[in-house]
Amino acid sequence: MRSIWLSPSHQDTDFPLPHSLDTKITLFEDRVLGWKLDIANQLINGGQEKSPMRHSGFAVLDIVFSYFEMIAKYEDGFTGRKSEEYFKKGVYSVFPELKYNPSPAETPLSPVGNVVSLIDIVLDLMYDGIRCGLYHSGITNGKIFLTGEINTPMAFDLKLQMLIVNPHLLVPKLKIHLHSYIVRLRDVNNTDLREKFERRYD
Repeated sequence: MRSIWLSPSHQDTDFPLPHSLDTKITLFEDRVLGWKLDIANQLINGGQEKSPMRHSGFAVLDIVFSYFEMIAKYEDGFTGRKSEEYFKKGVYSVFPELKYNPSPAETPLSPVGNVVSLIDIVLDLMYDGIRCGLYHSGITNGKIFLTGEINTPMAFDLKLQMLIVNPHLLVPKLKIHLHSYIVRLRDVNNTDLREKFERRYD
């Protein structure tokens, strides 16, 4: 009987059944990297003696924007839907700096309101404009701009009310986040995190 690929690097004959938790973690990491993030990174940044592919930005976002909802559900051990809620939780997990909650005295007013409303605008643009736009319409919706000319994965233009995304930097950011999550999962002392992961995986 022909072997079945469980991930880019592993076949069903590589591991005894039932799979241990460590095996599940290995397969999960290999799947997310080998079938998503590494492919997206090669498209946008090149690698393995291949040049980046021109105009691959939207395809790359199509590949990687499922990461946010997926990772948040694994972190919580959540097995239901609640796509928007978990997408936004995933964004906070990858970009924890967005959770900064200053006191009213520290919150300067701007043309778009306070810091909280600004974060809401950014999250809505990410979810409705990119995630839902790409998945349901095949293109982003609203004020979304892709460029390789900014030095952060994402930025928000206050004046234009536009979300600017640099896919060249976003993909490596997600790979770093995944690596950190896997390191925590492999720590046997993180029993709660490991139990939640396995609940979602199973």
